[in-house]
Amino acid sequence: MKTNRSRRRLFAGSVALAATFCGTAISQHTGARPDPASAPVVSDAAAGSGWDEEAAIRAQRPTRAPRPTATPTTAAPAPATTTAATAPTTAAPKPAPTTTAPAPKPAPTTQAPAAAPAPVVSSGTAVPRGDLPGWRQTLAEDFTKAAPLGSFASTYPGWAGYDGGTDTSGNGRYNSATTTSVRDGLLDKYLHSDGSGAQVMALTPPIASQTYGRYAVRFKMDQVPGYKVAWLLWPASDNWTQGELDFPEGSVGGRASGFAHDTSGNPSNNVWSVDTGMATTEWHTAVIEWAPGSLTYTMDGKSWTTNNARAIPTNPMRWVLQTETELEGGRPNAGSAGHIYIDWVATWARS
Repeated sequence: MKTNRSRRRLFAGSVALAATFCGTAISQHTGARPDPASAPVVSDAAAGSGWDEEAAIRAQRPTRAPRPTATPTTAAPAPATTTAATAPTTAAPKPAPTTTAPAPKPAPTTQAPAAAPAPVVSSGTAVPRGDLPGWRQTLAEDFTKAAPLGSFASTYPGWAGYDGGTDTSGNGRYNSATTTSVRDGLLDKYLHSDGSGAQVMALTPPIASQTYGRYAVRFKMDQVPGYKVAWLLWPASDNWTQGELDFPEGSVGGRASGFAHDTSGNPSNNVWSVDTGMATTEWHTAVIEWAPGSLTYTMDGKSWTTNNARAIPTNPMRWVLQTETELEGGRPNAGSAGHIYIDWVATWARS
């Protein structure tokens, strides 16, 4: 699979200047990833096993044409001996003109709007709060502050650091104003196309870049053809050779996978990958745990771990929940649209 990172790195630098928060430049992940099927996979021992008007037409009844009215005729009385009346000899009158009533015009057939989807409610799992053994919590955001569409960037400063940029494939534009809202404790990314093209969004939690960390997100998705997620750790230096960690990654609504890019000088190569086997259309909790000498991806308590040094970055990284158009296949169909819901995110640093 080809990679096209140079343009993205130039943009990431400019975005970084415009979206610095908590001492951290918010930048953008770049680069088309090789096909997971062709990526070499380092088989490491796993810490766990395999991982959605009615317009009533009133038809006017046609007006029935009037019955013809016969001209009355006086029949001579029949002779007394005759038992059957003689039929009148007067010719039957011509019927009244039978003008055909015009067909009634149907009432306008305004199409009924599509039924609104059932409201999405909280995932039922609370945001984790507090330190963990070996980890100090740095963020616990459960999106309790409402943000109507168009107000997300101002309501949650620093969280939309990629706004205005073009996504990795070049077919989508990062735009929280047209995609992202918060209601009833859920963040909603609405992926769709408008007159300007595909509208996508990268969530940039405003935390400091750090070497090693623990990152958790609770989410579910619609199935939206033409779009993908790559929720990742990206070098704070924007130097891709320092590595890249992606989890979860995959088509929106498809199966969740995970990848680790080579840190030894060939970042287009995935040196470790996992396939969770889990569709993202249900609620899941995904965790990246990046520590000295080990890297663990966990989905709903099922974990995969590698100790391959080439898969484990040793330089500061920043977390970006990047949602974009697919890297191949061209622009998404204009009618392809759907939602990604995020209940909460949480992060920790090494203590």
